[in-house]
Order: sequence, then C-alpha cells, then structure tokens
Amino acid sequence: MTAVLLLNPKIEGLARGAILESGSPNSLATVIAAWREGAWQNFVSRVPSCATVANSGNTLNCLRNATTEEIAVAASVPDAATITDFVWTPTLDIGRNSVYPDLSSRVYSRGRFAKLPFIAGTNRDEGTLFASQQPLTDEALKAMLIKMNSSPAGSPSVLEATIDKVLELYPADPAVGSPYGTESELFGLPASYKRHASILGDMVFDAPRRMWSQAAANFGVKSYSYQFTDPQAVAAFGVAHGSELPYVYGQVPPTAGPASRNLSVVMMDYWISFAVSLDPNDSKGVERPIWPQYKPNNQVLLQLEGGNTTVVQDDFRNVQMAFLNDNAQTLNR
Repeated sequence: MTAVLLLNPKIEGLARGAILESGSPNSLATVIAAWREGAWQNFVSRVPSCATVANSGNTLNCLRNATTEEIAVAASVPDAATITDFVWTPTLDIGRNSVYPDLSSRVYSRGRFAKLPFIAGTNRDEGTLFASQQPLTDEALKAMLIKMNSSPAGSPSVLEATIDKVLELYPADPAVGSPYGTESELFGLPASYKRHASILGDMVFDAPRRMWSQAAANFGVKSYSYQFTDPQAVAAFGVAHGSELPYVYGQVPPTAGPASRNLSVVMMDYWISFAVSLDPNDSKGVERPIWPQYKPNNQVLLQLEGGNTTVVQDDFRNVQMAFLNDNAQTLNR
C-alpha cells in the first residue's frame, strides 16, 4: 500500500526508485474516508475503554489512552466484511498538496505521478490466499465483488453491469481458474474457489500492475516488470501472494531444489543491482538473463522461475485485464 506514495510527484525529492512486489498504486479500490466510517466505529466499539465514544466522531483522544492489549484484541477481530473488502486501506485525500489526490487511473492519464525508476511484479496466483474456500453461488460472488468495488459517488447500475461482465469474462470453469495450469483439479475445494481466486488476482494485483507499467512507460519512466512463477509446495495455493519473499532474502525453504535456490541468488542480484544503479543489469554477481526495460513498444516481463527464467510478453489474460483497466474508474481505481 506504500505504492500510493508514488501518486505524489513530490516523492521524487525523497526517494531514488522503488521495488513494488505484488502491489501497485491502483491495487485497491479507494474512496473518501467517510465511506469507511462504519468500519471505524465497529473497531472503536471493540476497544472496551472507548466503546461509549465509538459513534461520537471524537475517538482519537480515547484511543491514544487505550492499552496496547485493548487495541490489539480489537484489531484482531474480523469485521463483518470479508478480507476482500480491505477495510484498512488508504483513502482519497482530495485537496491541494494531498498525498492521494484522485483515483489512480486519472492520475496516470495526466502523468501527475512520481517519475521514479521502479521494478514491479506479481506472482502467478496472487488471488488464492484471499479467495473464499466456502462454496459461492454466482449471486454471492457478484455481491462480494460489488461490495468490494462500490462507492457513494458511483452508479450502482453501472457497477452491477460491470461486475456482470467480469463474471462473464471469468467463467465458472475450474480449468481456467487459479491456481493456473492445474486443469480441472479442485484440491478438495469448491469449484468457485478457483474462479474467485482468478478474479481477485487480476482485479487487485495483475491488472493494476499492467496499468501502472503501461502508464509509466507512456511518460518515459524507466521500469522493469516480472512475474514470479517458481512452483511452490502447496498445490492448492499455486504460486501465491508472498511466495517470492523468501527468494529475495535468500531464505528459500529447505525443501527447495537446486533450481529454486539458484533462482533466489539470481533474484537477489537483480534486486541489489537495481538498488545500487537503478538498473537490474549491472553484469555483477551470477550470470543471468538481461531484463529488458518495459516500454510502450516492448511490453515484456521477466518470468522468474528456477531453470526457466526468461523474457515473456505481458499479454496473459489480455482481454480480461483490458476490461478491468478500461473500467478502472467504475471500480474506483
């Protein structure tokens, strides 16, 4: 979520570059703070010493004096919303010199973002950790997606039509769901799981990363994109959100094979090279493929996979993600 800082051009004076792993400035739907007031009041009501002021509109003084234990317990209780509502997220900060001045898609179109070099990427199955493992009817899934992307300023009918099209583009066919490449295998889970995972992965991670990479390239910003696809131990999750982190820090699981251990070294060298020179290709460290810059006429990713690290086109699920990005404002991104 720190990626939203890149929506403010003034960050150029405070940073040299950025590495965005599984998150872009436009990853999450955003609204004005008042739209989250109900969730905030629910949270405050769970802090015993502050419950009586939860609806007062004046809660910060009480919370400052609450104990750490009270705050921790209150924060650990799930809200009535599901995890996919992402209640605790940055909200629009409309006004002069604001940090988050407008929807990301509108900021991108105007080029009013920090022009800092960056690496940005995702993992192949970003949505699996967030998908419901309980059976979902089409109606239930539709309702979840509408709630996740609604705002007081939006048109309910337009949003509903948009979500209907999303469900059409992501059919209830496990063979095309996430984890990808697993055909009709359900891993003992309901068929809706793979569909939900595919939608969440693209809506929250992959489509936003593609839009961010394309916007930056259109304004001449140097960037490099990747997709992490190294096979992981838990088949039902595929290459899930966060899977790349142990590789970046040289902490691959003990069960990992030689190819995965070598990939970890390669990734560390790419990351270190970029941190030092703002280019992942410094020719130092282990021998590794050249990572091309993402450009308007050369939209490519580096596939990070043990024994198969190679350059690929950034065009997977092109029709689906083009629709998501074309309708970013309806989805509050």
